[in-house]
Amino acid sequence: ELRKNRALQERLEEYRSAVETLREQLTDLNLFNAKLLYVNKLFQDKSVNPSRRKSMVESIDAAKSLREVKLIYKTLTSGNTDAKRLNESTSRTLGSSSRPVGRSSATATNTEVDRWATLAGIK
Repeated sequence: ELRKNRALQERLEEYRSAVETLREQLTDLNLFNAKLLYVNKLFQDKSVNPSRRKSMVESIDAAKSLREVKLIYKTLTSGNTDAKRLNESTSRTLGSSSRPVGRSSATATNTEVDRWATLAGIK
């Protein structure tokens, strides 16, 4: 019975170490997948210029935990969405179809044409 008990104890320790190793691998894999997810989201965002994108990817890659990855991504993209919203609202007001357009703006007078020609270096 004692020999059998020791053998079972040894097998139990082996299994515990295997579970611990697999748990660490799973944690690392989850971290890697989170980094990959947020980097992919970053590359799909066309409003970020390439040099800024590179620094953002490096910041995400330096993260050590899943929570840190999420926090870094949210922090780095929070300023980006504000600029996007601002540009979006500006383009909507400037390109509004309900804006009245006068006929005088469609035809330019001779003095305006001359002025533009001078500015363009044609005259």
